[in-house]
Amino acid sequence: MRFLKWWIRLRLTSVYIPLFVLLLSALACHRREKPSHAGIPLAVKPGSFKVSMKFHEEEGSAAKQAELLKVYAEQVAQAMGCHVAAVEAMAWENSAVSQRLASRYHVTFVDCALDREQVDEVATLFEEKEQVANVEADALMMMASDNDPLRGQEYYLDRVSRDAACEALDKSKLKEVIVAVLDSGVDSAHPDLKANLLRDREGRVVGANFVNKGARGAADQDFADYNGHGTHVAGLIAATGNNGEGGVGVASCASIKIMPVRVLDEKGSGNSLEIERGIQWALAHGADIINISLGTVVAFPERQDHHHHPLYDEAAARGVIIFAAAGNDGQSLGVAETRGGFSVYFYNYPASYDSVIAVGATTQQGNLAAFSNRGQSIDIAVPGAALLSTLPGGRYGLMSGTSMATPVAAGLYALVLSATRVNDTERLPIEKLGPLLKRACAQQNIDARDIESGGVLDGKILLTLVRELGDGEAETPIQTEKDRPAPLDRQAETKAPEPQRSEPPLTGMRFLGLTDGQSLRGPIRIALKGWPEGKTVRIYVGWIPRPMYNNVAFTSLNASHLAPDHAQVVSADAYYLFGEGVLVATAFDAKGQALQSAQISLKGF
Repeated sequence: MRFLKWWIRLRLTSVYIPLFVLLLSALACHRREKPSHAGIPLAVKPGSFKVSMKFHEEEGSAAKQAELLKVYAEQVAQAMGCHVAAVEAMAWENSAVSQRLASRYHVTFVDCALDREQVDEVATLFEEKEQVANVEADALMMMASDNDPLRGQEYYLDRVSRDAACEALDKSKLKEVIVAVLDSGVDSAHPDLKANLLRDREGRVVGANFVNKGARGAADQDFADYNGHGTHVAGLIAATGNNGEGGVGVASCASIKIMPVRVLDEKGSGNSLEIERGIQWALAHGADIINISLGTVVAFPERQDHHHHPLYDEAAARGVIIFAAAGNDGQSLGVAETRGGFSVYFYNYPASYDSVIAVGATTQQGNLAAFSNRGQSIDIAVPGAALLSTLPGGRYGLMSGTSMATPVAAGLYALVLSATRVNDTERLPIEKLGPLLKRACAQQNIDARDIESGGVLDGKILLTLVRELGDGEAETPIQTEKDRPAPLDRQAETKAPEPQRSEPPLTGMRFLGLTDGQSLRGPIRIALKGWPEGKTVRIYVGWIPRPMYNNVAFTSLNASHLAPDHAQVVSADAYYLFGEGVLVATAFDAKGQALQSAQISLKGF
């Protein structure tokens, strides 16, 4: 029998809601031998699909790609008895966008009511096309929050050694850290939050709303929280301390700013397409950390050893750490279960993606909460039962779930990053941070088969480990000596380095293959030569589209990017540059001092 990946309900994970009601009926359908597309959510947006095309770097490939997808969509529509409503390239924020991400499209069908098996069939028909890389049904997201009427104290701060970590900080050396909260919005007038919201030069909160914007609609500034969940999450991270108002956020003793990105409406309903746009917006506007307290369970007929997604992988490549909720289904992920005579493996996304930190929840006693998902891909655990935090209208209340545990973990890392980064752009790549998070878990009373760390994250231990890492690792400068240095971890930054006491000179270093005022016709790889030899550790590359004033860096280059001639560095990925603007590169030494810059005016897409 052909196996059908069934629909699942995508929702915020602040309460335990069983997701497997329709499991047995789905398993009764025929088995498909090796489906390659993503699992089908329980609730989908009718006729809405995200299609990734295989990318090519030659000039004009984007236009050819879109035309080819239109042909594919018409063929699929004809086979399914539908009509094509639109084939649209995703409208990412004006910035530099990798070619993989730029190759994602939104395809919508009308005049047909697709049932679960037909949604699966549409995905299969698309992936049979030679130039299609991946297909996803656009998932609906439903929120169901749990406001416990009891009031409690912030016991969880003691469980994660938050105060001990704060006492170990050197307040004179704290650097700003931006945490994007992708949720139902944030109450920007809350007295315990307004001081810690990210603001622009005019004092306006830097945030966005993607609800009902689809693939192309422009984001607006209505990020107010009409539900309460997002405000609660933001307060757990950064509720202001020592202000005589309510409680304190985990990272309130450091220099933390919250960036609100609304992706869910007042009923807690949204879709995965708009969430992806919200993530990319946060990346383009300088987020260092992204908190995603939501998820969806997907079932597969085979164990999945790797979980990749181009957007989440791009965030990791930029050095942006995403913390995501493990889910509240009490489910063992990645463990074979028998349903309807078939072996089934469950995973929770986005928490299960390789480039995301998955957070489980513990009780007040430090045990794994019964509602928390566990098993393969769940990295760490922190308290998530009855946490007190902010609510809209200046109120406070209790909520439980891995949705609440996630901002506690994100807040701890934000605190540590603020205390240890050399400048306002330095980050710890996930390849290094992941193992440190697991080593920093105390109270080893959790089965490692349930949570990989085996215990609860401890902020003081994490701070110590990251400081030791910084003291013990001297980065290798980019250089042109005969012996090429050992590759360094790639770490891409989203917010460009701040100028030092004086601007670095615009001499010596230059871009290769580009001329001032050039109009770009396709994606480009960034190539540079002439950096200060023997001193340069890293070169940050940023794109400043006019009339934007801020330099948002989209990649960094180091010794691992040296060309065979050792005389130039070349980015691993090709990028589309959107808008007319200035491409800027700045070389930095091991102490975070700017050495030299290069810039060139270009006309992008």
